[in-house]
Amino acid sequence: MVILDRYVLKLWLAPFLGFFLVITGLLLFGRTLRVIQAFGDNPIESNLLLAMLLAIMPYFLTLTIPFAFFFALLKVLSYLQQNSEADALLAAGISPFRLLRPMLILAVMLWLFLTWTAMQWMPAGQKAFNLLYQAVKETSAMPNFAPQQFTQGFEGLTIYHVGEDELGNMKHFMLEDKREIPPSIYLAKEAKIQRQDHFLVLNMRDGVHLEGKDAALRSTYFTTFSLAIDVEDIGVVKITSDENIRPSMMDMSALTQMMQSNPSIALQAEWHRRWLLPSTIFILLLFALPLSTSTKRSGKSRGWIWGVALLLMIYNVQIALHKQVVMAKLDWWAMWVGQLGFMIVGFILLLFAVKYNHFDVRSFIYSIFKQHGKNEI
Repeated sequence: MVILDRYVLKLWLAPFLGFFLVITGLLLFGRTLRVIQAFGDNPIESNLLLAMLLAIMPYFLTLTIPFAFFFALLKVLSYLQQNSEADALLAAGISPFRLLRPMLILAVMLWLFLTWTAMQWMPAGQKAFNLLYQAVKETSAMPNFAPQQFTQGFEGLTIYHVGEDELGNMKHFMLEDKREIPPSIYLAKEAKIQRQDHFLVLNMRDGVHLEGKDAALRSTYFTTFSLAIDVEDIGVVKITSDENIRPSMMDMSALTQMMQSNPSIALQAEWHRRWLLPSTIFILLLFALPLSTSTKRSGKSRGWIWGVALLLMIYNVQIALHKQVVMAKLDWWAMWVGQLGFMIVGFILLLFAVKYNHFDVRSFIYSIFKQHGKNEI
């Protein structure tokens, strides 16, 4: 029997890795397009984009791992049936449930990993993604200095100039820096501002730096002078405080503490969503055998179509119920009713597939009416 377990796992591993890479790649590609589109014509550095994608990866794992697990299992079971290996096992007295034993053990292991991801790794990633998104969005939306004569878009900084040339150099430039005492003033014939990561780099030419006042006034002349300004220090980027962190950004301990002190609807919905997402893998395990078994002349494409439809249905029902709970239109237990409903249907179809050695919706409905007719007689 151990040989059978190894054989099933060997057949499952390669498709799982393939489906995982493809599904994850599609989700990352879609999120990349959304991020780029969100910033419009403002460029985003590749390292910041990569950091944002890595931060959102834990959330994607809660989706891609169950999806890849399901499609790989669907492929294995379809392969065993289409090649009559499942028939040989049945002839040897081996139940179809026996084929699912290694998959059940694997599903429990993946569930433990996904639960940890949903409780700890995913909220940390959501928080990092939000901070990076806000930072890039705000720094890419910095004021344009042309053709304004003065700009007061920064805390403690005021910039004056009379216009820009075709190269973007500001003419007759003056910068007043009131962030420190005593304040400083920079005067230059021309200057240019560029953004590098989280810094504004101000390059000035042919000017003077004035510092202090009255008798303590000092002046320093320069031919070229560069000044780097941290955008966070001047208020362009404001880091989210702990008070403004959404429930999706809290780890499980923080979320539990907040629920004990202030059990709001949003906190309850997020707490139950963390447990609900990983459990989806057990629903997909129940549906895998029914959707993979069919009469040989019907082919195996039907199972894949039903599988895609099932995933879309589960995903959309989870989103819809979570949204209704957050909006206080349903109680938190409605989310588990939907999850439990899928499990019951999956278990019934699994029993049906084992009993008749194939799954067909028409046969299933016919058997129900037939049994109901016998009961009436």
